[in-house]
Order: sequence, then C-alpha cells, then structure tokens
Amino acid sequence: RRRLKVWIYRYDVRSAALRFIRPYLVMLMVSSLFFLNYLGHLAWWFSALETLVIGVLAYGAWQSAWRAKLGIPSTVFAVWTALVVWIWTAGWSYVLMQKIAAERSMDMAFEMSLYKFHYIFYTFNDEMIYGALLLFWLVDVFGKNHRAIVSLLLALGFVLVHYLFYLFSVSDVMDKVLSPSAMLGLFAVGLLRNNLILIFGHMAYAWALHAGFILVFFGADVRDAQQNYLGAVERFDLFIAHPLFLYPLMLLSVVTTVVLLYKKHHQAEIET
Repeated sequence: RRRLKVWIYRYDVRSAALRFIRPYLVMLMVSSLFFLNYLGHLAWWFSALETLVIGVLAYGAWQSAWRAKLGIPSTVFAVWTALVVWIWTAGWSYVLMQKIAAERSMDMAFEMSLYKFHYIFYTFNDEMIYGALLLFWLVDVFGKNHRAIVSLLLALGFVLVHYLFYLFSVSDVMDKVLSPSAMLGLFAVGLLRNNLILIFGHMAYAWALHAGFILVFFGADVRDAQQNYLGAVERFDLFIAHPLFLYPLMLLSVVTTVVLLYKKHHQAEIET
C-alpha cells in the first residue's frame, strides 16, 4: 500500500509538471530566448508586446484560470494599492539613490520619458513568469506546507541567475562580478518578492516594489566623479549593497517570512 501511494504521488507530480511545463516553456521562450522583454533600448513597446503575448498564451493554456495562474489581482483595491505603492517606492528610491550618489561624489539625473514605460512592462512580465506562475506551480507540487521553503529556494535561484548573467555578460559596462553584499541584497529582494506573492495570492505588490525601484535604478543616468557611466553591476554594488537599501530589505524579507510561516500554522490549526 505504501508503494502504491508513492507511485500515485510520483504520477501526480509528473502529470502536474507536464501540464505546467509545456505552456511555461513557451512563455519563457518568449521572455528569454527572443529577449522581447529586454530590448527596451530598441523600442519601449517590445516589453508591452510581450505582456500581450503572455496573456494570450496563458489564456490558451488555462482559459478562465489564466489570471490566477499569472498572479494578476482580481480586486480594484489591490490594483489601486499597488499603484500607490509603486509611486511611493519610486519616490523613495529616487531620494535614497540621490543621497547615496552624493556620498560617493557621483552625479545622478533622472528624466521621465516614453522609454521609461519599458521598465513598467518588463517588471510586470518578470513578476508573472519568474514570480507568480513559477511559485504557484511549485506550491501546488510540493504542498502549501512548504511555501516558505519554495520561497527560499527560488530566492537563492534569483541570486544565482543574476550572478551568472552578469558574470558571463559580454557588455563592457557589465564586466564585474557582483559583490557578496549585493548578492545578499538580491537574496533579500527575491525572498521579499516571493513572500509577498504567496501571502497575498497575487503579484501586484511585488510588481509595485520591483517596478518602482527599477524605474529609478535603471532609468537614472548615474556617473562617477570621472563622468564614467555606471553599468548594472556597479549600480547593484552602489545601491543594493548600501545599508540604506540592504538593511530595510533584509528586515522586510524576515518579517514577510514570519508572516508566511504564521499563515501556515494558522491554516493548519483551522484544518484540524
């Protein structure tokens, strides 16, 4: 009987994996292989086009459940709250980054333009594909009792992907290895993002924080004292690794992890 249960469990996991992996790989291919999400320098609407393609593919794969699978909120309150959080995050990110740049005698300038809409859509796509869709599937496979572990493992994967991407980047302005402090900051970001999605059941608030920060992080023109342009790795080391960002991110990641564990304990009490 125990062998039968193990076989059924493995069969269910395999079946669920196949149902998920096929459409996910297609969407991942749209996001990564064709790089629609990362061609903002050519046209800001490339990432918006990908948003549309992902939505169509998701609807074809899951019909009426496509919005829930992608983590799109179903209430007006969540949408408006996310917009407020996005504006607040962008504002505070600008203030803190200006302060950090001034400490290092660096120049930072930000101007809103049509191109900046690229960051809104590309972060939206990231939260759907690499956030909600992947998280919800792994929780379905391994069970709700393992949500914190799933969040932790994906946060580690988040750091590894960034490390490898910039390590093997061929761009002249992205030729440095991420510092340990920057990787710690990225881990806190990934863990916070995952926890927010699992706590609220959608990716709206995770997107708001991501989009608000990235709008300034990549949207600003940052140059050192010699007027050299700062690439992505230099910005991670300058901003994410700075205590003004690192410590609050670590605190929020711990707090949301505690909330996620409390929800697990509270749900277990209700079921018993």
